[in-house]
Amino acid sequence: MSDSTNSDQENIVITFVKQFRNDLQSDELYRRKKTLQNINEKIFPEGVKYSQSVYHQTFADCHLQVLKCFRDSSETCRELAVQLMANFIKHLDLNDYYLTYIFPVLVERIGTAELVEQSEELRLELVNFLLLIVTTYAKNECLVPFLNVAVNILRQTVVDDYPKIKEASCKCVIELAAALPRHFHLQCDSLVKPVIQSFRHQHYRIRVIAIRAIGEIILHSSSSTNIMEMTVGPLAEKLFDSVPNVRQTIAEVAARLLTEYRDRYSHFHKLLPLILTGLCDEVPETKTRTEMLWVKVGQQYEKENESDLKDQLDFPVNAVAHYPKEVARPNLGCRVLVQRHVSKMVGAICNELSSWQDDIRVRCAQLLCSIVLHCEQFFTQSLQDVLPTMYTACADRDSRVYDNVMRAARLIGTFVPVSTWSPLVLPSLQDSPTYGHLRVLRCITTGCSPEDLATITVDIGDILVSEIVRSGSRKVEYQQELVECCRPLVSNRDVSTQMFEVLLCVASTDTTARTSAKQLLVGLQDTAHSVHVLLTRLLLSDAAIWTSVSADRCMFDALLVEWGAVLVLHLALLNDVLMCALDEHCEPEARLKTYEALSTFLQAHPLPHLQRPPPRRVFDTFVDRLIKEILLVALVWRAGRTAEALRTAATYCLSHALPRATKLPVIDESQFAQFLALLVTLIEDAATRTRLYAIHTLIDLGRLLKDNPPRHRQWTNTTAVTLLKRLDDPTSLIRVDALNSLITIAHGTHELDTQNIQYLVDTVLLHMDDEDNVIKEAALDVLKEVGRHDKAYLVEKLHNDKLLFKNGSACDELVQYLNKLSL
Repeated sequence: MSDSTNSDQENIVITFVKQFRNDLQSDELYRRKKTLQNINEKIFPEGVKYSQSVYHQTFADCHLQVLKCFRDSSETCRELAVQLMANFIKHLDLNDYYLTYIFPVLVERIGTAELVEQSEELRLELVNFLLLIVTTYAKNECLVPFLNVAVNILRQTVVDDYPKIKEASCKCVIELAAALPRHFHLQCDSLVKPVIQSFRHQHYRIRVIAIRAIGEIILHSSSSTNIMEMTVGPLAEKLFDSVPNVRQTIAEVAARLLTEYRDRYSHFHKLLPLILTGLCDEVPETKTRTEMLWVKVGQQYEKENESDLKDQLDFPVNAVAHYPKEVARPNLGCRVLVQRHVSKMVGAICNELSSWQDDIRVRCAQLLCSIVLHCEQFFTQSLQDVLPTMYTACADRDSRVYDNVMRAARLIGTFVPVSTWSPLVLPSLQDSPTYGHLRVLRCITTGCSPEDLATITVDIGDILVSEIVRSGSRKVEYQQELVECCRPLVSNRDVSTQMFEVLLCVASTDTTARTSAKQLLVGLQDTAHSVHVLLTRLLLSDAAIWTSVSADRCMFDALLVEWGAVLVLHLALLNDVLMCALDEHCEPEARLKTYEALSTFLQAHPLPHLQRPPPRRVFDTFVDRLIKEILLVALVWRAGRTAEALRTAATYCLSHALPRATKLPVIDESQFAQFLALLVTLIEDAATRTRLYAIHTLIDLGRLLKDNPPRHRQWTNTTAVTLLKRLDDPTSLIRVDALNSLITIAHGTHELDTQNIQYLVDTVLLHMDDEDNVIKEAALDVLKEVGRHDKAYLVEKLHNDKLLFKNGSACDELVQYLNKLSL
């Protein structure tokens, strides 16, 4: 197209605009709408570009009418007017003349507290129109006079209810900061609160763009303002956002502020948590992105402080030999940056780790891990402040919290010298210890090198074996942590005694930790010495004050039940402890439990290795003292159900002690008579089990009297009469047991007095007519055994009274049996 043709066309456009511009004021909606469309198509035809003079002239001719259409009652006309003005901005040269007319209308429509533009779509168009102006006039002085107006508009639109308007407004804030970097700080303060309101929007894209907008505001703000204080809290809250993109945006903004913010050196301690927390993020992509940004931050800091770090750069300190293999060591700049500001962050971490909100505690625990990893041995100065909080956090109900705190504790053990942390951690265990204290100790010792740990193994063992620690709580968490604290120490002979006592204390509880404790006990060395030391300590302690839940009593019972094979090597000492533990002044329930454990010890260990004479004599001495000094006292009748239960338990122990003895306890005739009379009394006790155990004991006593004929004769007659009385017992089990025991008596009928033989035959014959077949058979067996040794009176009795018995078949069988004996 020639220049003359082009000029003619431009004149036509100008003439057209002048001719139809007044139609924009028509009362007819259709005409206004059509005119806007025609002007737009005429001035800005597709593929045709006119000279600036045409655009300038047409703008001058119609801008008042077009801008007036921004207020048109028709939404369509308002939209077309916005599009027409947007085209003018795209094609006109940069000049504040145009903006002078546009901005007042924008303020009128979307820049006031009162909502003027009712259409959400049109408000979005107007914000996009403002965004177009900002990007078009970027870094141009023409926009400077309108900065205040633009900020006022954005203050209103950024809090709009329509999400897309919020998003476009935040983008406009970002572009405005980039467009006027030298002037933006003059007006940016007023945008902080409106933008922060979008941090809580339900759409994560809004939250992301709002965070980026706040980053730009901070980056371009003046150091004299308190914008950093206003924004760092809301930014930190977004570290708990459930959307990974939001958390990643926080890291990106923090990284940019750490490298580009003019006053960053004054605010490092506020910005570091925003990026350090991301290093432990659960999402791999977010974590990787944060690590990349953090490396760049450290490299820049290292470069900016090259003169201060010259010695460390020239003579780098190598990582400790046991540095965690699962993590990479941060570069020097990252480490120094954290080390120089850790003191300003620890206090806040301690406070927030006690927050009632789970997410806050989780992120603070992650931040603690990152800080310890970067500080390495320099964390020593903050250790005393953070340990109490770690004890509490390790007992948190949220596994994410205590997992990270435990990881931090392992890192402390890796980096902080043993001589530094042990005087802080170990004494704290003696003041109301919790499983949080034990968990921290366990993790710290896990992180230590074996060489360093060996230097304080004895100290740790002494702390764990102290009563306040090993008996601190019966909760399963506490007990399990106690076992785990012992695990790395069980192989050390220097603390085998302490470990035995601690693990035995756990094994004596009813928690699930007892299985782990028993497994570790098996691997301990020199258990015989450990048992001796424990028995000695128990003897020196006041067993008279033991209760049913006392840790020492539980340990002693566990020794009797589980370690009988070792206890037999210390029977004299065991007797001394038993005398204290079973004293009649001790708590009845505690004594009852100890009797149960003692019976298990006597019953479960047949003592095959004690067949050699010296050890056997030792065991006989043990049984002798047990019976004379403990059991005989406990067997004396006392009123009450508690006394009855204790009598039953003592009788049960006696029934298992006598079979393991090879001789009767050393007692004189009067004492023997009292002992026999006591057993006879027990056979008549009200408790069924006591009567049953007493019968067994009385029969076992006869075995020990074979070498003493006078006493054996006395025992035979007394036992026979006593057992015959029990044939009328209300419990069939006692009656059967008494008849079975009479068979033993019948073996020695030659020792029975004549009247007792007659009494035996007369009584047992009566029970041949019992309704219980078992008792009938047992009675028949007793009479057969009597007939084998002394049948004269039995034959006479059967001959005279046979017709009186209902059980004629049994009588016939007995007669036939006796006749066979005669042959």
